[in-house]
Amino acid sequence: MIGQILIEQGVLDEARLLQRLSDKPSGMKIGTWLVHSGTISAVALSQGLAAQANVACQSIAADDISPDLIDKVPARVALHYAVLPIGLVGNQLTMASESILSPIVLAALRRKLGLSVQYVIVPIGQVTVGLRYWYARLRQDEPREALAQAIRVGRLDPSLEQEAWQRYESHQVLLGEVLQSLGRIDTAAFSALFLQHAQTEEPLGQFLVA
Repeated sequence: MIGQILIEQGVLDEARLLQRLSDKPSGMKIGTWLVHSGTISAVALSQGLAAQANVACQSIAADDISPDLIDKVPARVALHYAVLPIGLVGNQLTMASESILSPIVLAALRRKLGLSVQYVIVPIGQVTVGLRYWYARLRQDEPREALAQAIRVGRLDPSLEQEAWQRYESHQVLLGEVLQSLGRIDTAAFSALFLQHAQTEEPLGQFLVA
């Protein structure tokens, strides 16, 4: 359990964990809640998850990923499994994930992509931001540009740029988790609908409303 690992790593104590478990919104992952409530950092969570899964952890920047790598993974696959391609050596593709991937998911990725697949854990929000950056069906203003603009006009001290970006990034979650945490849809129903959505060209929100 991720909570016990975080305790063993000295990130939080048992009393604090129990308190956060008692006030966690239904449907929200405990790791997400620990970060959003300010109990632990996104980096601490990624290190705990990586230890639990016995994989590496690292930090990524979506705009640093090569477009050639993005082309290796169709949007429907990246969005369905919430993964981003970040490296390719020979026939082995490295994926970034914010959560632990099961052997079944890894096998499905290998089958769908025709490549050997391994993964690393990255801080919460980094894959979510990357999926929007590379795969969003409706393009939005880039948050990095908005941050740069705030600095240019004097609304934000340049020394706070990295802190502001990390705070923004760590509070990004995918629509499905938000809807589940609000009790609007249960996990099984969302998974079934998400499979149907992969066959359409509609943005997920519009598809769910329809």
